[in-house]
Amino acid sequence: VEAAARGDLELARAADGDVSMTFVHAPGAREGFLWVDDLPPLPSGKAYQAWFTPDLATFEPSTVFTLASGGEWLKATGPLDGFVAMGLTIEDKDGADAPTSAPFIVVMLEGSAQRR
Repeated sequence: VEAAARGDLELARAADGDVSMTFVHAPGAREGFLWVDDLPPLPSGKAYQAWFTPDLATFEPSTVFTLASGGEWLKATGPLDGFVAMGLTIEDKDGADAPTSAPFIVVMLEGSAQRR
């Protein structure tokens, strides 16, 4: 709320066809809010999982959720300013330690230039 009042929230968007996501976070925060629309249908026993990447080569697991449209809080292992992107995959309902496929949608985190 403080970041919104100061006007320094960071906003990142991505879209692919009807699928879209918007990610909002405050500078230095370890969590942010993800809004998704029209994610692909989930097979039985599966869920969406968010991943943060500091370098587009390695991925750190985040929140597992089943909501195809709506909002979800995502948590990272460190300040979000240390990550360059966030992506979504479809994993088993309990999540995974590493992505089992390439993310089907990725949002570049604007202003996230620091490397960890």
